[in-house]
Amino acid sequence: MTRAQFAAVINRVMGYTEESPSIANYTDVEDSAWYRSDLAKALSAGYMSGTSATTMSPNQPVTREQAAVMIVRLLEENTSVDLSVLDDFTDRGDISAFAVNAMAKLISDGYLYGADGKLMPQKSMTRAEGIALLSRSMDALKDTNLEEEKEETKTEEKDNSNKGSSGGSSGGGSSSGGGGSSSGGGGSSKPSQNIAKAAQTKLVDLGRSQYVVVSFEEGFSKDNTKLIIDGVDVTSNFTNVDDDGTIVKWELTSLNPAKLVLESGNSKQEVKLTNNQNPEKPEVLASVPESYNLMANGAVAVWDYHLTNYDEDGDVRVYPEKTTFDLDASDESIPYYSPDAEVTEEGAGVVIVMFNYSTAEEQKWFDDITDVDLVAFNENNNTLNDELRYTTKQIDHNGKTVGQISIPLGQSNFNSNGRYNIRVTSGGQSWLFPIHVVNETAPSMHLQGNGGTIQSGKNVHFHVENMVYGITMPVYRVTLTAPDGEIKELEKITDYYLIGDLFVLYNDIEGHNNIPDNGKYTIKVYAEGFKPMETTFVVGSGVNNAITYAGADAVTMATFDGGGSSGGDGGSNVMNAYLIFDSDLLANAEILTELGIEQESAAKIAERWNQDMTSWLYVFDKGGKVFYDYSGKRGAFTNMVSEAEAHGEYLTFAEFQKEETASVTQNRPYAAKYVLEDNLLGETQMGGSYIGRPAPELTVVESQEGSDLKLSCADTAYLAAIAEDGEIYLNGDYMNPLEKGDFTVNLDDSTLTIAKNKLELGKNTIRISVGGYQDKEIEVEYDKTVEETDLEVEAGNVRETVTVTVAGENATGDIWEYLKVVKLTYPDGTERKVLPDGQESVYDEKIGYEISGKNLILGKDLFTQAGEYQVTITAEYYDKKTVKFTVGDGTSTETKPVPQYDKVECKLDTFWPTKYTFVFTSSYNDKIEAWIKAINKVAVNGTEYSSSMVADLYFTTNTTDLKIILYGDKPFKDGDNTVVISAEGYKDLTLIVGKDGTIGGDTGENPEEPEEDQAAPTAESFRFVDEFFGDDYYRLKFNLTEDDASAYLEAITSIEIDGEACEKVQSFWQHTNSYKFSNDLAYGGGEYQFIDFTADCFAEADKSYTVEIIAGGYETLTLKIENNSLVDGDEPTEPEENKAAPSVNSLVFKNEMLSSYYRLSFDLSVTDAAAYLNVITSIEIDGNSCEKVSGLWNETNSYKFSNNEAYGWENQFIDFTEDCFSGERTHTLTISADGYKTLTYTYPAQ
Repeated sequence: MTRAQFAAVINRVMGYTEESPSIANYTDVEDSAWYRSDLAKALSAGYMSGTSATTMSPNQPVTREQAAVMIVRLLEENTSVDLSVLDDFTDRGDISAFAVNAMAKLISDGYLYGADGKLMPQKSMTRAEGIALLSRSMDALKDTNLEEEKEETKTEEKDNSNKGSSGGSSGGGSSSGGGGSSSGGGGSSKPSQNIAKAAQTKLVDLGRSQYVVVSFEEGFSKDNTKLIIDGVDVTSNFTNVDDDGTIVKWELTSLNPAKLVLESGNSKQEVKLTNNQNPEKPEVLASVPESYNLMANGAVAVWDYHLTNYDEDGDVRVYPEKTTFDLDASDESIPYYSPDAEVTEEGAGVVIVMFNYSTAEEQKWFDDITDVDLVAFNENNNTLNDELRYTTKQIDHNGKTVGQISIPLGQSNFNSNGRYNIRVTSGGQSWLFPIHVVNETAPSMHLQGNGGTIQSGKNVHFHVENMVYGITMPVYRVTLTAPDGEIKELEKITDYYLIGDLFVLYNDIEGHNNIPDNGKYTIKVYAEGFKPMETTFVVGSGVNNAITYAGADAVTMATFDGGGSSGGDGGSNVMNAYLIFDSDLLANAEILTELGIEQESAAKIAERWNQDMTSWLYVFDKGGKVFYDYSGKRGAFTNMVSEAEAHGEYLTFAEFQKEETASVTQNRPYAAKYVLEDNLLGETQMGGSYIGRPAPELTVVESQEGSDLKLSCADTAYLAAIAEDGEIYLNGDYMNPLEKGDFTVNLDDSTLTIAKNKLELGKNTIRISVGGYQDKEIEVEYDKTVEETDLEVEAGNVRETVTVTVAGENATGDIWEYLKVVKLTYPDGTERKVLPDGQESVYDEKIGYEISGKNLILGKDLFTQAGEYQVTITAEYYDKKTVKFTVGDGTSTETKPVPQYDKVECKLDTFWPTKYTFVFTSSYNDKIEAWIKAINKVAVNGTEYSSSMVADLYFTTNTTDLKIILYGDKPFKDGDNTVVISAEGYKDLTLIVGKDGTIGGDTGENPEEPEEDQAAPTAESFRFVDEFFGDDYYRLKFNLTEDDASAYLEAITSIEIDGEACEKVQSFWQHTNSYKFSNDLAYGGGEYQFIDFTADCFAEADKSYTVEIIAGGYETLTLKIENNSLVDGDEPTEPEENKAAPSVNSLVFKNEMLSSYYRLSFDLSVTDAAAYLNVITSIEIDGNSCEKVSGLWNETNSYKFSNNEAYGWENQFIDFTEDCFSGERTHTLTISADGYKTLTYTYPAQ
């Protein structure tokens, strides 16, 4: 008996007539089907639901357990069930979770029987069984209808109108007269309406927790109904079991509530929950407690465990997205139509998908499509191609405009037949639509055998052609049309199977014969990836073969298999796994199962928990800080729940956590998976990463080069936790979290901001680690800010360089940073890819390019022919740039003028070798780089400087810094010197320069007036540096920027201390009375900005020293040093008051491979932290002095200074031996340092 046939019989017996409109949502129920009306009635009556959101499976045989569930729904009894009645049957374990209660109920009531100690719950029910079961249930159904009129479940109408009637009579009946009516005795003039379904509104005990469950009638919900338990309105504490809230639950606050009252408008309903005569008043909570996690261990299929599951957006699933279930079969999907697409042997073809395009909403959805991806046709939704090529357009289809997506076959992972999904994204949301690709050549099937007559009860064999498939057998549907025209849906394996190219129609004269009658049969086969195929054959036996059965249930006449089971120990491909169940998801699944409501995912989750798991281990809240034993130990959760119940008390998990005797465990499995809402498994969480609440979503607010990255989050508690102790890691560097100053949290606008200088252009991986939450890792695209860029070309003759310059007032040459390809097109049309200079030629040929500032300089040997050229620039982030230019043949003798420049300076450096550096400042309107590049001769007073560095006098050029450097000063004399600079293709430039480097003017272009000396800079600090590894020294720092300080140092010609010259050296090794220039290694080096003196220069602390610094172009700087400090004017600077002690950033425990210690860090830069550590005089912990050591190995009550190699070698941390802060008590740390106030820090008890 099929599901449709069983529904038809029930409807006739019960007299159901009302049809549910939701039948239109089921795609396998055609409008013309004979059973459509009966299935609509079944939905309306509520005893049958779909097998999925869009299928009713009308032709699927109804099993004994499914029939039991439907009958119990019809009975609508609100009674507990003794499951022990199932213990008498050896196949009890075969009963699905959703049907256990129903089968136990019918067995205990005497309506359902087994045979030979078996219930056979999965066996298809025959017509005889179905009718017999319904017949036995009729009396109970009648009794149920009568009971509804009695007072155990009362429904009354609240009526504020007068109760009197006009012209009526009183008594046991009712009569009408004078236009009015009245009721009395056992009748009612107005039928009452239940608010909730009585059979599914009750107390449900799940063992670890108990709930009052309410299943609302249509039109009612907790939004329009008061739910009152023992006189207390607890509506606010009810939560949904299903998505729509048609079923809700309330967890008890005390045992054995007595009565539930439901009030909605003028309707009122009372439901008796227990016989408790003196119930305790329920407690109304301010909010429903957060669900908790349950961890269990059991067998999981290997393929299921290792399978990665994806959501509709293509993202990997980890945690359940919801804890409720979908009971509404209404189809909220977007209507579409996709005919089978044919693929040729070459893999060509087009998939067409059409959508409605009539309403404004439909048009907007289609017009807003931004992406189409190819997705596997399975529940895992794994993406096969996320760069699918497709087109969209509007077309006419049967006189109606539709939106059409066309997807060509032959793309990556999309060149063969089969079923697929496409993921269509519109307006930021994604939908999945199934498509079917079939081979262009249709398969066919032909009878195979000895040519004799086909006999009833015998297998029929067919040879299949043109059906090549992989591991999975592709046939998914087979229909057989009998001689009388009846169409039968065949079952795979039971009725048919395809093995290679052999298709077998199974027939058995002993109970399973698909061809019992003589005559013509038509078999039609549907296969994934193929067009349907069918063939006709004739069964020619002279006598119809009667079906005989191996045995029958003597009481019910229900059929059963008379033979014993067979099979072998094939071995199971399973593995042991730790699974995490959300308590609310599991409770909802078990409640639906308890109510006998068919919901596939809920039934499977309940079954996984109750049957697949073998050890129920731990329970912990979403924060995951403390794990508790779940069962089997003193103080375990379920044990304490049972103990409390034995004493008449109800114990919630929140209350259990507060119990001092609660059993805490330190066990933390390395890997675990969350059970998702559809019973699939989330991605494996390694290394305890499953501990903590799932981190909330972060949304990009601003992500653009030049600006900080701003992310928003609706969960301000999460943001506050990040601000307090969160760590943020970028781009896989999990050893070095961002400093506190590199990110900020603003709770006012719910944003997290990350400093722009920490980000990389393009994709950035951000990992956030914060206590109480699972680590959050997201990828953010940090977008490039593209400059407006125009290119200009300066070209000369053949065998001369060509300069491509980035033009524009604010242009910086940024495009060259992201240069990918330089392509040169010659006058004859040939093309050449130009590589960086030196990559292509090993000789002196200049056929590459160089980059200098805003300029791209193309080698001179690229240009061997005169005419029009074209250069094409391809750079990441930038549009392709193309510019044309002309190269001359060299016959013109015209020379170009020297480009305009704003000024020229000359700096003399007397340190060996003596050199004169000419620095030009380029004019906005003219480019000087090409001129400097073309310089081929420099002469001073007629003496030439060579371009070869082996000569005594030579010159070099630097086009990037616009410099010409002359090495050697022999041609220079006192007074004016004539410097002539020659460049190929340009007029000469003549400058008048003094021997000291002063430019007195030029006789060429751009005359320069000599500038007055600049004021000497101000000294900012002078301090002694105690070097751990090298020589101690004194450091002089100026009140200048790094660039200005570098320029000043470069101009220094001599330094004297008390009139005695101080020698400039490169290193202090074995040197005295010396100085050198240095930079800040802690910040990556950079340009020189300090002057360091050997320690002996200021050896006498009580002596006053005069330091005189002479620098070209600057006034002489004179400094006085007393007591190793700078002196302002004639008096030593007054000693400053002690500075405030620095703030402690953190004191954290470090557990490393070779040692464990506590590390103290400060809210200071590396340089300032090093300076503070240098003046520390003592450290005490809890009043006891702590000893300074060089290493912590085998030491106690000690400390040492340490650094972070990633930020330089200067010490910035204080590391303490582990014993310094041991014990469960508060510790007080005291640090004394010269020039600073005492630092006191309290380390809290751990």
